[in-house]
Amino acid sequence: DAGTTVTGTVAIGSGALTANTTADDNVAIGTNAASTNITGTAIVACGTQALLNSTGTDNTAFGYRSGEGITTGSQNTFLGSSAGLTNPTT
Repeated sequence: DAGTTVTGTVAIGSGALTANTTADDNVAIGTNAASTNITGTAIVACGTQALLNSTGTDNTAFGYRSGEGITTGSQNTFLGSSAGLTNPTT
């Protein structure tokens, strides 16, 4: 599902990195992992809906729905199921 103008990006899973059209160096593994990311670079999202709403850079999330609450924030790490689910947007 990764966009066609990106490099160094891996998307595995239905809906993973679906919106990504210009962001490089991302990894998303799991259903809808980082699915709304368009421009955020250097992110790692492993787990169903990990970093679902993130558009920031340098974010890492491991676990079901981890980091789902982050939107524009950068340089965040979330470990575990639902970690950062209700995190502030930045």
